[in-house]
Amino acid sequence: MKDPGIAAAPDWSTRFRSFIEARELRIATDPDTGEALGYRQRVVQGLPGREPAWIAASGKATLHSFTVYHITYAEEFAAPYNVAEVALEEGPILVSTVMKPGGGGDLVACLRDDLVIGMGLRAHFRADGKLVFVK
Repeated sequence: MKDPGIAAAPDWSTRFRSFIEARELRIATDPDTGEALGYRQRVVQGLPGREPAWIAASGKATLHSFTVYHITYAEEFAAPYNVAEVALEEGPILVSTVMKPGGGGDLVACLRDDLVIGMGLRAHFRADGKLVFVK
């Protein structure tokens, strides 16, 4: 049987993406404790009908894990590129891309030699609105 708390939970993906489209990195928190809610948690612990508070994240993150793709599977992701798990300072983990400054002020995808697990990162919105993390 499906948990009624989950059924009543707001569509967090839609809400999170609406913040990203507005170039805001926000995280869901318990409105009483301020504790960050993990993506899979979806509801305030023990109170499934209560709405979380969405607060601005600091943008500071740590590289948790990554892989580098050397095959282009989609035009918007020209190889080589990385897919990374980054842990926000507040606790939640996101999947994104890690980039670095390239020639002419453009950002370019980091490759294996550029990435070190545990390295500090900062959230950045590219000109096209995509959220990436910069070393």
